Amino acid sequence: MLRSDAEGVLCAVSECRTRRALLRVLRAALQHAVNEDELVSRNVARQVKMPARDERRTREWAAEAAARFLDEARKDRLYVLWAVALSLGLRRGEALGLRWADVDFVRGRLDVAQALHHVDGRTIFLRRFVGELGAAHSGDGSASSSEPA
Repeated sequence: MLRSDAEGVLCAVSECRTRRALLRVLRAALQHAVNEDELVSRNVARQVKMPARDERRTREWAAEAAARFLDEARKDRLYVLWAVALSLGLRRGEALGLRWADVDFVRGRLDVAQALHHVDGRTIFLRRFVGELGAAHSGDGSASSSEPA
């Protein structure tokens, strides 16, 4: 893979935190290949500059602010989406990826099975996958579950 291709892959990942995690994993895997398996002579991933930390931090709303928001949003055609997203703490992509098929009215459950993302000007849906141990995961690699917290 050319260096520009590798940078493009890292830039395509939307979260700086995820890019940093990917680079850490790549560095560790290549270092293992250098130390243990002697498959490669040097770890070229060490030459890649670690992406800067994303300083944007999410802030929780106070109960009063959330109530004010929902009161104003009641007039919006997407009120139900706002209420569900706020009540469950959904990320923007998770909320936008919801479908009616994800709602189980009988058992009173919501399965967040996919998330909508924009990558390089395209809209894509990242679907949750099931890992080897049967644990559900979201597209960003973190464990997720349809079980209520």
